[in-house]
Amino acid sequence: MSPLRALFSTEIFMPRGHEYLWTPKLLVLEGGANLLIALGIVAVVARIARRGDAPLPARGRRMTILFGIFLAATHLFDVWLIWAPLYWLDAVVRCATAALALAAAVALAPTR
Repeated sequence: MSPLRALFSTEIFMPRGHEYLWTPKLLVLEGGANLLIALGIVAVVARIARRGDAPLPARGRRMTILFGIFLAATHLFDVWLIWAPLYWLDAVVRCATAALALAAAVALAPTR
């Protein structure tokens, strides 16, 4: 199987819902919590993007917006993984989030 096809393959893994034994209350709690976290991140990032007086330089604001998008994406992936076992694609998104987090830390570090 090609690496690109493996990213979107659901053939060899089971959905995360099996871990929860498809218990409806647990599925709603787990999925709902991740969805609310993602929505909260989007709301905070949107607020930062609209504010003209945010205590960040322009590049810091851009990095914050990008980082927020990736963070929200990881939580939305957690919801999606309940039904679709796209673990390789999830891993790629999480690695991109980690790289962006490190880049944001470096870009926002105070200079002397």
